Amino acid sequence: MSIFSMAIAHMKNKAFDQINETTDGVKETDVLFLITVPAIWNDSAKQFMKEAAFEAGLEKECVELALEPEAASVWCKHLQLDIDPSGPLSKEGARYMVVDIGGGTVDISVSQKTKNRNIEQIHKPDGGAWGGTVVDKHFLQFLDNVFGAPSMARFRKEDHAEYIELLTLFESRKRDDDMSFMVFSLSSLVQYTGEKNVNTNIRSLGLQDHVKLIKSKRLRIESPTVKSWFEGPIKSIVNLIIDLLQKPGLHGIEMVLLVGGFASCKFLKDQVKEAVGSRAKVFIPRDAETAVLKGAVEFGIRPTNIQARVMKQSYGIAKPVPFDRLRHDSSMKEHGMDVVNVFEQFVEIGERFKTGEIVSKSFMPHKGTNSTQIEIYISPLTKPRYVKERGCKKIGDLLIKHRGRSPRENIFTVLFEFGKTEICVRVVMQHTGAEYSTAVNCI
Repeated sequence: MSIFSMAIAHMKNKAFDQINETTDGVKETDVLFLITVPAIWNDSAKQFMKEAAFEAGLEKECVELALEPEAASVWCKHLQLDIDPSGPLSKEGARYMVVDIGGGTVDISVSQKTKNRNIEQIHKPDGGAWGGTVVDKHFLQFLDNVFGAPSMARFRKEDHAEYIELLTLFESRKRDDDMSFMVFSLSSLVQYTGEKNVNTNIRSLGLQDHVKLIKSKRLRIESPTVKSWFEGPIKSIVNLIIDLLQKPGLHGIEMVLLVGGFASCKFLKDQVKEAVGSRAKVFIPRDAETAVLKGAVEFGIRPTNIQARVMKQSYGIAKPVPFDRLRHDSSMKEHGMDVVNVFEQFVEIGERFKTGEIVSKSFMPHKGTNSTQIEIYISPLTKPRYVKERGCKKIGDLLIKHRGRSPRENIFTVLFEFGKTEICVRVVMQHTGAEYSTAVNCI
């Protein structure tokens, strides 16, 4: 966590250096700090980022999360309306897909315009680890194969500045319109391995028709090899886009918006356009790599831009009940006890909730109980039965104290607040109105 917190602290300090150059009297508590995260991240990963922000010195009430494809969606809506006020994103009920293709992950969200020109999700976030860094890994593995792992290790260590310069150049070349070939100056690597050995490695890999050492110790790589680095992640991205477009509940998607740094790769854009065909229009906004950043600012100013979200997993709490051999699976019994913890479900995967919508259930503790531990669980199943089922995971707990004289006076209500970028959980004692902490430790 320390690496993340140091990075956040550095960005905060840089931001305030610029603010203080033009404005006096701005305090940190006057600023809302928005941290963008992939929508496919689980609750533990999201909380990890918030904890890193707190460790960096940011006040809790000044930190919010923004989901990256949603932020991009907000910006694209804003941008499209500026370009074409009567375009496909202008009318109520317009459906569109945002594909946020960054460095590490690909995030896809499907939304539609509401009556008041805001946005609501109509499908849970989806995606995978198919970002631009996957292409980088393939490129580096190619260099390992051609020059040998020992030479690459030496190159990274002894010529680190040259190594970083190579990665920066490759990052630029990934976005070139012309990918018929790439040429890199690799004199240090050629020296470490030897020209003869390099040519031998190229032949042993069967790449002699597409990869050649040319004068000045440069490596020329032709299109078939270059495109092979991109094929895996692009195929995964395209397959998921088509799968979502073909889902019965997602008919009528008019536009597919590509954003993020990797979205500017022409090879990727061409593959997506070819696969989508006439199903929808594929649109890449100007400055696609900054759409998330700009949309996050817009979202921070007007969080009501996003009016509803779709749950990507089921949520509930553990409810201990006496074991009944006619109703319960004996393998789910708690160790040494005739008790099973059933999954008391509050929300089902795929359900849609408006921002701030609350689901609540009330419970009466057993007589003589002084406290109750509320254990909060998630599940990838639509109708989970037990908290010990495969895939179920405990994400937090709340300890409440009972001060009433009878079980009826100790009735409590558990409230899940959905629709925001994070899940909030509260417990309220019905008799006294006392409320317990909403903090849920998901790490």
